[in-house]
Amino acid sequence: MSNPRSLTITVEAKSDEHLRKLLELAIFDLSQMHEAIRGAEEGESIPSTMEGDMGHYRLDYRLGTHTFIAAHRGLTDQGYSFVETTDWKTEDYNLYRHDEHPPVRLYLNSAQVTDHNPDDHQEGRIPF
Repeated sequence: MSNPRSLTITVEAKSDEHLRKLLELAIFDLSQMHEAIRGAEEGESIPSTMEGDMGHYRLDYRLGTHTFIAAHRGLTDQGYSFVETTDWKTEDYNLYRHDEHPPVRLYLNSAQVTDHNPDDHQEGRIPF
């Protein structure tokens, strides 16, 4: 299954020409982010910034949709820790554990949080 991605670009420049040049630099910077992205987990955000005489930009490349990222942050703020991203037959999800609460799933495409059933988890894995 494909995993959704999202990107937020903020550019502030001193002129229209500077804006275009900064946007070109931001897109080039995005194309060079593959190494940083390679080791990241679903739900993470990888920022990149540049500031200079023309103005500045900020890229936020997110491994997931904006809704998914917000749900991921909500779970981690509640004390849940990320365990793994599944390779599931139907819909991939992240698994989270908590010391005081039952584990939960956060689905990558829908950003829905549900209780985790370990039996379903083993049955739904894609065999390699």
